[in-house]
Amino acid sequence: MDASTILDDAKRELYKEKELLARSMGELEFQRKLSESGSQPIEERERAEGESAGDSEPSGESDSEDEEATGQRQLTAQLAALSEDIDTKARLVEQLEASQRRLAALRTHYEQRLDQLHAQIKATGDERDKVLASLASQSSQPSDKLKRVKDEYERRMSTMSRELKRLQAAQREHSRLQRSQQHTATQIHALRNELQNLKRDKVKLVQRMRAESKRHAQAEAARAKEVAQLRKESRKNANLIRSLEAETRLKEQVLKRKQEEVSLLRRGHRDKLSVRAAGRLHDRGRSRRPRELWSRLECWVSRACAARGTLAELEAALEHQLRERDRAAALPHTTDNMELLAYLREAIADTQSQIMQIEEESEESELPSVLSAAEGEASRYALERLAALTLTHAHDAARRMHALNDARAQLADLEEKYERAMSALRATEDQNLNPWGAPPALAALLAAVSSGTSTRSVSPVDSALLEVRPRVVGKRESNTAPTSPPDDNRNSPFQRNTVRRGSVRLRDLGVYGREGDGEDPMSQSMVEPEVLRPAPLSRVPSAPGSLRGLQPAGSPLSPRRAPESPRPARRPPGLTKPASFEPEGTPPASPGATRRARDDDVFLRLTGAAPDHAPQGTVKEITVKRSSVGAGSWLQCTHVAEGHVGAALSLAVTPDDVYSGGVDRTVRGWDLSAGVESWRAWCGGAVVGLSVSGGSDRLVLAAAGAAVKIFDTRTNQPTAVLWSSGASGVNASVRGGEVAVTALSLASGHTLYTAAGDKLRLWDLRMLECVYKTWSGHAAAVMCVAREPLPAGDRLATGSRDHCVRVIDLQHNAGSWEACNRRLLEPPHYDGVQALLLRGSFLYSASRDSSLKCWSLTDNTLTHSVMNAHKGWVTGVCSLGGGLVSCGRDQALRLWSSALRPAASPAALPDAPHALAAHTHAHGHAVYTAGSGGEVRAWRLVNEP
Repeated sequence: MDASTILDDAKRELYKEKELLARSMGELEFQRKLSESGSQPIEERERAEGESAGDSEPSGESDSEDEEATGQRQLTAQLAALSEDIDTKARLVEQLEASQRRLAALRTHYEQRLDQLHAQIKATGDERDKVLASLASQSSQPSDKLKRVKDEYERRMSTMSRELKRLQAAQREHSRLQRSQQHTATQIHALRNELQNLKRDKVKLVQRMRAESKRHAQAEAARAKEVAQLRKESRKNANLIRSLEAETRLKEQVLKRKQEEVSLLRRGHRDKLSVRAAGRLHDRGRSRRPRELWSRLECWVSRACAARGTLAELEAALEHQLRERDRAAALPHTTDNMELLAYLREAIADTQSQIMQIEEESEESELPSVLSAAEGEASRYALERLAALTLTHAHDAARRMHALNDARAQLADLEEKYERAMSALRATEDQNLNPWGAPPALAALLAAVSSGTSTRSVSPVDSALLEVRPRVVGKRESNTAPTSPPDDNRNSPFQRNTVRRGSVRLRDLGVYGREGDGEDPMSQSMVEPEVLRPAPLSRVPSAPGSLRGLQPAGSPLSPRRAPESPRPARRPPGLTKPASFEPEGTPPASPGATRRARDDDVFLRLTGAAPDHAPQGTVKEITVKRSSVGAGSWLQCTHVAEGHVGAALSLAVTPDDVYSGGVDRTVRGWDLSAGVESWRAWCGGAVVGLSVSGGSDRLVLAAAGAAVKIFDTRTNQPTAVLWSSGASGVNASVRGGEVAVTALSLASGHTLYTAAGDKLRLWDLRMLECVYKTWSGHAAAVMCVAREPLPAGDRLATGSRDHCVRVIDLQHNAGSWEACNRRLLEPPHYDGVQALLLRGSFLYSASRDSSLKCWSLTDNTLTHSVMNAHKGWVTGVCSLGGGLVSCGRDQALRLWSSALRPAASPAALPDAPHALAAHTHAHGHAVYTAGSGGEVRAWRLVNEP
């Protein structure tokens, strides 16, 4: 093979490689542009997904699922595009590497060919020189042959020179291709780096997909847990509804049995008539059906009238609230006005909800079913007209009676203020302002003004009863207090058992007018109403204890009257003054020993409830020898305060005085250093809660019934009255809707927390109004409240009859209060919670199940528990130094460490304590107990444990 053929082959191979390289470079540039245009949307989509994930939240479960599916699809598409880019670039790198190897092989081949050509040129030159030399050595040189050889060699030399030039051109092209190869190698290095970056992005994307899938799994688990919790709550609510329905059926059965007993008693009374009258009355075949029809109709009329009257009162209250809201909206937009507007809106919403509830439960639509038992179209038509006319007249009468009660309440208030002013003037003239130590005449006057008037003008309903009294013949005690207002949640299960055994209700005993104030209260008498007023049908007291008020009281004289109806009438047509109220009337005899021995005897309870003639309390200082009996070696009784008639239920301690409240409806202040009763006030009900401000205000707050009365210790009259419904004022309970206040806690000089039913209220004592109301979370009435201050509010712990202990934080932000961080401490007690103690991050609870528990509020867990702390109810617990003290119905006082370990042996008490308090003096620690015998005792720790 000659050199031209070799060069032609090399040129063809070089052109082929150039075309392949150009084609590869074009594909490389195109793929690079494609990858750049494809990577940019991926980054934008990732940035958009990050922004959307940080700025927005799913509006619902369906939206979140759609967004999750969309995000998953986007991530999958990104991963597929990235994998495709990686594969494409890997193929390009492989092609470039193959091209580089082919170029290296081609370069080696061309170098070898150039070396061969140079060797051939050199060999040809040498051969030429040899030939020329041989020719020159010859003597005769043939010119033709020489010329021919010379031409041939010149031709070969020119041919080889041309080939050399072509090879040199090829060498230059080869150098250019080498430079292109270096550029290609640089591109290959860049592509390898980009490939590594893409692989890292792929790893990050896979990790992100795994994190997203894990987060979605956690969200699904949380959602499933929330659904399970909601189902559990729904089951609890269904069980509660079933239990309430069962209680309602039980109450209806009890009431039905009582009505049957009353019917039997009346029937037995009718049996005592003459034979002729008895024959007329016992014609059962003809009178049973009309009597049953009339009984049903009368029941329907009473219920419908009560519903209409209540609706009218609520509508009037709603109109008044709307006018107040319009008036407040016209005022400037200040903080107080905005709070007033918020309060009015809440009150309007509550009133509207009550109206809707009454309208839904109205029984006016049940009239056709009631009249279905009537025979004949004429009787049905007449009964329909009678029912419509009865409703109209009853509505008008209720409206007029409401206006009359308002007028009487205003009149009683004016008379009360006038009599107070007159008594104050007379007392100033005599220069003796102490009604307990005054002369008999002045003491009787001031006592009549302070108790006889003020305690009987709490509500317009009571004021109306002062003027209108039914004719009675049974003997009852007259010195009573007004009843507590009813609960606003009339259908609430928390209304049950709000009447205490030690309290006397107005509808059971009656209230007397002022014409009988001159007589001795113990000699006044009152007879049982001739026609008992039935209890409201919308409020059924719990059986069997609270049915005591529905039973007709026994009387030595049974009035004889015609059995007009199986149900008692609402009010007698004529009202006359009983004969026992006249001056010449014979005083009634005291009840017998058997009746006085009963715990529900009204005569016995009212004997100690007379504020006008109650004896002055005394304080006895106990010596060391006498105090050694009935106490432990570590406890010594120092003082005994006597004065309450009945049990003492509550205690409050200040550095100077001790205050106590009892079932005799009085609050008493004891000065133990002077040994006297320093102050006393009348509350009108059993005092179940006390709180005292330790500052210069000298305020005493007492919870009695549905009211919290605020006293200034410089006088014995309440300066303000706060009601459980959120109203304030002496006559604020005229519209009803009250429940008993069971606990209170004074947070500061102007903030008060009260618990009534299952509601918690926050009061501002400067404005005397409720600034915040919240649900405690309990399924029964709250029995005790403990408070601890927080940097921006207060922490409240509540214990209830539902055996549970709950903790709630109240935060004060921008002039408003907000309840947050609600917690239920589990496991609960086995019976109702009686007392609570908050100490830092620990909470101590005492229960009727005779146990003490210590809770950690940092993780809401039970840390310590003592199951048999006392042999009976644990009625009180308080802090004492580094430990705590508890008392129970087993008449014992026990000292515990902070971990609920016994720190001393139990100390025996003379009676069962109802309340417990502790205070640290300069001389050491002191403990105070209020016992069931009415005595308040002060104890000193002899040996510090």
